[in-house]
Amino acid sequence: MNIPATNGITYIPQDFAQEGDSDSDTLERFFAFAGTGKANHCRLAATGKWNIDRTLVITKAGKRIDFDLWLTDTVGLDDMVHIIANANADWSGKMVLRGVRGETASLNVGRDTVNGVRLSGNRLAKLCDIDFKGGSGWAAYHTSGGGPNSNMMELGNIVALNAGANARRDREYLVKIASFQNRESNNIHQRTVMHVADPARIPSEAHRLTKGLAYTTDETGFKKAHKITDVDYEKGTITVYPRIPDKYQYQGVEIGLVFGGGLCLNESGNTARATFGTVTATRSGPAVWLSEQYTPHGKGITSQYCATAAVFGDEPQNAYNGTVLGHLYCEGEPIANFINTCQTKSSSSTNGSVINATTGLRPENLQTMGWLRPNGQEGKQGKFYPFTFPYNGTWFYPPHQRDVVSSTNDDESSYGVYASPLPDQQTYATVIRKTSRLYLNDNKDLRELRGIAPIRFELYGDGKNGEYRKNFEVACATGYTINGKASPLVLPRYKNPVTIHALLGCNNNWHVSITEHQVPE
Repeated sequence: MNIPATNGITYIPQDFAQEGDSDSDTLERFFAFAGTGKANHCRLAATGKWNIDRTLVITKAGKRIDFDLWLTDTVGLDDMVHIIANANADWSGKMVLRGVRGETASLNVGRDTVNGVRLSGNRLAKLCDIDFKGGSGWAAYHTSGGGPNSNMMELGNIVALNAGANARRDREYLVKIASFQNRESNNIHQRTVMHVADPARIPSEAHRLTKGLAYTTDETGFKKAHKITDVDYEKGTITVYPRIPDKYQYQGVEIGLVFGGGLCLNESGNTARATFGTVTATRSGPAVWLSEQYTPHGKGITSQYCATAAVFGDEPQNAYNGTVLGHLYCEGEPIANFINTCQTKSSSSTNGSVINATTGLRPENLQTMGWLRPNGQEGKQGKFYPFTFPYNGTWFYPPHQRDVVSSTNDDESSYGVYASPLPDQQTYATVIRKTSRLYLNDNKDLRELRGIAPIRFELYGDGKNGEYRKNFEVACATGYTINGKASPLVLPRYKNPVTIHALLGCNNNWHVSITEHQVPE
């Protein structure tokens, strides 16, 4: 078909229709023209309502296109659209995508369309808004391949409705487990391999289950999330971290799966410093999943009745650099407001995330994936939440250093209760063990960046006046001193509860003082 390239002419898909064409034929011809040099001399408007029976591939259209495009899947595709190798594109408008069962709220894996848009190789591209309804996968996701990368890509707004499995009623997805196998034990390399009783129930590779969650549900209805780290379709197994507690490891138990959702940007550094608009997801899997080392940033997330508003991180041992979100709205998440999978505290690439404004976010409704003991108790590493957000008029520092030390936790002879010289961060614990200590931990990089603030630690016990009646020490790292003397500082036994104050001074010396409470008669 010979299309003249005339300056100022606007071309639409209907201009490329031929007798006997399917809608997919016409659209492919239009976007093939958009990838030629002739298209540089005219305007392109991707408009109209179309029914497609195969994935629409848009490639090398690195020029301006105005979208007002409505696509309906008629066969149940893995990906409705693949946007690939469109470096430096400048697109505006919206692409509306409706799955093969787009008007049905229930989930039907195997019949439903899986994903809306697959992205790859769109470096420095500015892409249009995406509106996806009715699928068992992601509204939009990125995968490697198709070009050097999608670094600095700009995505528009993303809308997802009924996308993926969200652990709620009509969109819940359960699998029966025949047997379990545990690997490793008390560290972040622990895993549980679950042998699915009916391997055909494992969603297809197009669902990208390694960017999905498994969950258990206890007698109170609490759902504990586990990241899916591997799927073996030949063996019919799903591997998760952290381990599944022993009480759930019996034949025939049902484990829930979460997959799909709004936006997933996470492929091996290939979306470094990308940006996205507002993601609005309803009755979907995670509204957003981000796990780059050089993480994309977004305008915001609005999550309604999704499994979780966001998942941050990938494998627990991998670095996650952190993101900045303009706003976060949470409503009706059955698992958590958001989930942190990264457990790599020491990496210089794990800097943390900032959410500038929140609505509906409750600190008690967050989950982080530390390793678990066989009985389901969290390991003594404490909680790791590398993010902060406004809360009660100040910045919230999640309690990853607030350890309650109890004689019922395990058989260790002592616990470290960590405190760091961060502004506005305090550490609290009730200590009733025989040998416990407060460990003062200096982070030089953060101290130089943010300055030093005093640490306050409240020490209570089970004495008559609430005093701590056993031995207690204040200790610090090698190379540091406490009040000019070697660590540890052994506290005398006071008659009342006390507050321990600590401030890091010159020459790596911790200034520690004690204030004894007065208990009224």
